[in-house]
Amino acid sequence: MVRRGKNPSRGPDSDERDCYELPSAQSAAPGTLRLVSNVDTDADSLDSWYAKSPKFFGQREILTKFTRKALRLTVVVLLFAAFAGAQVPCRPTATSPCPTEPTPTPYSTAQFSATFNGPVETWSEPNVQKTSMDIFYASKANRVEQTVAYRTINGEIDVSTVSLDFYVKALTKKGETLKSRQDGTHHGHIFAYFEVETANEPPRLRRAWLLIQNSHTVFVVMQSTTEGIDDSEEWNAFSKSFAIKE
Repeated sequence: MVRRGKNPSRGPDSDERDCYELPSAQSAAPGTLRLVSNVDTDADSLDSWYAKSPKFFGQREILTKFTRKALRLTVVVLLFAAFAGAQVPCRPTATSPCPTEPTPTPYSTAQFSATFNGPVETWSEPNVQKTSMDIFYASKANRVEQTVAYRTINGEIDVSTVSLDFYVKALTKKGETLKSRQDGTHHGHIFAYFEVETANEPPRLRRAWLLIQNSHTVFVVMQSTTEGIDDSEEWNAFSKSFAIKE
């Protein structure tokens, strides 16, 4: 659920909640094993070479038997490799549940539409000062967490870089590292896209796409996973599916 922490500064819509996160992602599924055999099974070349040397007939027979054994060994190795590479059903435990497989879930409200990576949970909360209301839409699958936060503000904020700066700072908690930021416009709405490395152990990478729709409305599209996991494909699909309903 939502974690709260005191902001180092306040802005036009001050909020002491620093970020929106779901529980930690689940452990990864076992990998696959690849076996490679370099056994030389070219029996024809052995036959033609030894046919020219009768005195090595005995050795030829031995080598031919060896080649046949090598062929059988190769078949066994290949069968073992296929078995090892097969998908092993996950066996969940109390401390290590199986990862949830992504199930694209189109979701739509009166304010926006997006396709999440799994079933969507939703809840709402006012900020500490009761000056705005946040509605959260969140899903989690295969170690990747996705969230859309929709904020409505009682008063007005500046639709400018000043407000973007405020929210980026508020969404970067104490101990976290702001790794990158890019500002721009999307369908006429100013935005800041930024990535944060969390203070978790192991650390997580949180992507955030903050859009100010108008002086009363802000969207934050977020995705997080354990750092080092390539979640770019999931992020591209999620962010491209997001659309504000005007």
